[in-house]
Amino acid sequence: MIDGEGRAVSLARAGVALFLAGAVAFGSVVRIRTALADPNFDARRPEGMLKSDPGLLYYLLERVVESGGLPPEDFRADPRIEHPRRVDVPATFTVGEEFAVAWPYLLFGKEVPLHLFCTYAMAVAASGAVLGVFGLALELTRSRGWAAFAASLFCLLPANYRTIGFILVNEDFSLPWFSLHLFLLARAARVRTATSFVLAGASLAAAMATWHASAFLAAIEAACLFAWFLRTGANPFSQSRAWLVPAMVCVGCLLVPVLRARGAFLSLPMQLAGGMLLAAGIRRRGASVAAAMLGTGGLAALSLLFSKWTGAGIGDYAHVFELLWAKVAHLGRLPADPSALSRDARLLWQGPFETLDPRSGLTLIGVGAVIPLPLLVSMARGWFLGRGNAAENLLGAFALASLVSAWLVARTVVLAGLLLPVAAALAVRGLSPARRRLSVAAAALLLQGLLFAGFVRNHRISWYEPPERQVEIANLVRVLPSLVPEGEAVAADFMNSTAILAHTRRPIVFQPKWETAESRRRVGEFFEAFFHGSPTDLRRLLLEKYRCRYLLVDRWTLWEVARYAAGIPWSETRPRPGTAAEVFLSREDKVLAGVPGYRLLYRSPEFFPERDELRTDWFRLYEIAGT
Repeated sequence: MIDGEGRAVSLARAGVALFLAGAVAFGSVVRIRTALADPNFDARRPEGMLKSDPGLLYYLLERVVESGGLPPEDFRADPRIEHPRRVDVPATFTVGEEFAVAWPYLLFGKEVPLHLFCTYAMAVAASGAVLGVFGLALELTRSRGWAAFAASLFCLLPANYRTIGFILVNEDFSLPWFSLHLFLLARAARVRTATSFVLAGASLAAAMATWHASAFLAAIEAACLFAWFLRTGANPFSQSRAWLVPAMVCVGCLLVPVLRARGAFLSLPMQLAGGMLLAAGIRRRGASVAAAMLGTGGLAALSLLFSKWTGAGIGDYAHVFELLWAKVAHLGRLPADPSALSRDARLLWQGPFETLDPRSGLTLIGVGAVIPLPLLVSMARGWFLGRGNAAENLLGAFALASLVSAWLVARTVVLAGLLLPVAAALAVRGLSPARRRLSVAAAALLLQGLLFAGFVRNHRISWYEPPERQVEIANLVRVLPSLVPEGEAVAADFMNSTAILAHTRRPIVFQPKWETAESRRRVGEFFEAFFHGSPTDLRRLLLEKYRCRYLLVDRWTLWEVARYAAGIPWSETRPRPGTAAEVFLSREDKVLAGVPGYRLLYRSPEFFPERDELRTDWFRLYEIAGT
């Protein structure tokens, strides 16, 4: 009898392992096949596809590969990313996937183009988030079947495939760690062992160390725990050994250079956790709430002092708080007058940080937004009454907060993609009778499967549109080394700078990851000189402050993407008279070739023999005459 039970358990575990392997394989294959099917994705050569953040990450990956999988010698003082200053890479950027990709590439993948190997590796990594979803659903439902339902729904939500074909982005490597953290935290709350709490904290530290936005996901999580404590008096840190979770995060914040430099040990989630820790030993509810508020406020004050003392910390993330406040104040709508926003809020309010419109949100989340609604209403009632299943109420609050976050910042829809399948599993499980539960679950997966098939079939990677840009960028990085001497810096917009960095190794002045106040200040100075100053003002800025003698102007990025961030309303269809923008965005030969103090070295062809329809004239490269 015992042998039979043991055999049944072994078979069940084997079945779970096979299912999870299949789920990871499914997500990976979908990501890879959809990327390769896109007509604008070049599986042979990366030139043209790498720009903005992926271009910077690819440059760092190349450096690690060239160093045999180890940090390059100048990793703590890179001279190319923000010329003329040297950048401490691990203290400025979240790193991790560069090494995770470099090591297997050096061992097994050298026959494959590096950018294609990245696509494969990141597809597998991102798909690994399903493991945490399954584990979290298993902990909350105590049923392998409902956990499998949640994991299957996760695999069919377009929200979890936002980064198809992007080659390298931080969230593909970080989100699986955060998903794993949620599962391990739920497990730790059940088993209450020291090891379980340590693993829950370590996985969160790993997520925060590999993507800056993970700290904000952790802040939403901590805020839900704190709010439940205020509502009910139930303190999650009153459990024995629960303090090990924030302790492990704190250790990670002290050991990882970028978290230490940002003062992450005093970040918002740590402030909230610290307040609850202070209150954990106090039995009287009123006194414990007061202690929690006092502890949180004290840590917030220390965070501000750290920021003023070091020039980093919370000040480096001021742009995010400014953006969120502006989104709320303007109800998610970009104001017609740019002066209604701060410079940093304007800079960030674009691309993946746009407000998510309801139609796109429904497409991305699908039935995952509909099925959990009755449960979310019930959970809201539980919050109002201050009773009910704590785990389910917390999940409901977290899921609702994830929808608000997704609306405010479209990029964070991935959090809803993680949580809503679990909420859906809980909602369907609560139906009766059993036949109804199974019918609803099957219908939900079938409907979402059909919607997902349409999404995959019609998917185009917006990052690579219009296709003419790939041709122009590839041509630019081919000719630029013959025009710009090695070691000379090139000033270009935040989109194209990293293409130059990755493919030519020429130093750049402006980079696209604005987690530091210094990086945002640089971009703001450039926009001010370009859109509001004269060519002489721009020349003076580049020569005297940044010691840069080469300027690349991209008409499309600077005018169609960046002008609002520079304070120019979208309603203005022409650059302002007398400005550098008026001159360098011109399409007149005499104007472009006759700018005093500048020598035109390169201008994008209006015609490529292989692309008869290409007549764009986007790029111009100038050499700036010395003083």
